[in-house]
Amino acid sequence: MSTLQKIQQSVERQWYNKPTWLYALAPLSGVFLGLSQLRKKRQQRKAYTASCPVIVVGNIALGGTGKTPVIIALAKALKDAGFMPGIVSRGYGASITTDGLVHSLPFGADAQTYGDEPALIAQKSDCPVWIATDRVAAVKAAEYAGCNVILADDGLQHYKMGRSFELVVQDASRGTGNGWCLPVGPLRELPERLNSVDYVLHNCAEDVDSKDFSHSFRLKPAGWINVKTGLCQALTALPWRGETGTKQRVLAVAGIGNPARFFSTLQRLGVFFEPLSFPDHHAFSTQDFALANGLPVVMTAKDAIKCQRFAEENWWYLSVEANLPQDLLHRIIQHCDLFEPAKISR
Repeated sequence: MSTLQKIQQSVERQWYNKPTWLYALAPLSGVFLGLSQLRKKRQQRKAYTASCPVIVVGNIALGGTGKTPVIIALAKALKDAGFMPGIVSRGYGASITTDGLVHSLPFGADAQTYGDEPALIAQKSDCPVWIATDRVAAVKAAEYAGCNVILADDGLQHYKMGRSFELVVQDASRGTGNGWCLPVGPLRELPERLNSVDYVLHNCAEDVDSKDFSHSFRLKPAGWINVKTGLCQALTALPWRGETGTKQRVLAVAGIGNPARFFSTLQRLGVFFEPLSFPDHHAFSTQDFALANGLPVVMTAKDAIKCQRFAEENWWYLSVEANLPQDLLHRIIQHCDLFEPAKISR
């Protein structure tokens, strides 16, 4: 492990526990908070109000919390309710230029070109997706295309983009971490910000009691899908379960915001694996899989969409579904039914 990786792990441990040497950076947290509040006020004065509902799905902390499956589930629910949802995203990691430009994702959009999360959302939701650093420009493109509700993937802190509903997705285990803003803690805004959003949804792992939270959901493993062919198999159909020593070992690869969550899910499924983690949004290449050496490889859907071009026949990803609370779906659909444009100020 490199020195940089050791420092990164030390920082993350302190983000979600009591800080030690990170306290030395407390003045920087104060500067960050002050600048972010000034930026928020300045952007809110120029906020664009769309003619249709804009639902932001975001978080106040860094790291993966399960926003992508939530976006996909919401898009499907809105389509089933008769709406025409469009989705806007930053397009982080896209090779195509998004600075000052808006791109509509084509059918079968390539993850390397358009970014892993937008490509995955477009594939799984079957909804139009636009990417741009300028979220307002992306929202206007979705409006022009005839969408009557817009889902914003992340972007809670992009206050130029007016919104009519704010949904925060939070990791139930991590919460707001140590409660500090960057760099001492993982927060982009103070924990009090959660009091002003419309809904806080907690993503609960299997070892977390969902009864401890007023609004929660779980990511339910749905099956294995072959990265190369798209073949679907049941969770118990592949030889990765059984007593240790008799089941087949696999290489488990994760390049997401919280790899530990994926590895814990594999453990609960009884998979015998060797973990291999990469930074979030990692641009995979064949060299990253040298450790497989012929072993089957399992990964997340977000990682798989970046590996389709060079995947081998024994590479699989775990398909998961977000079982959202019915009261959340009811509130959002009712919100869209009764929507009246209004200037949002939070």
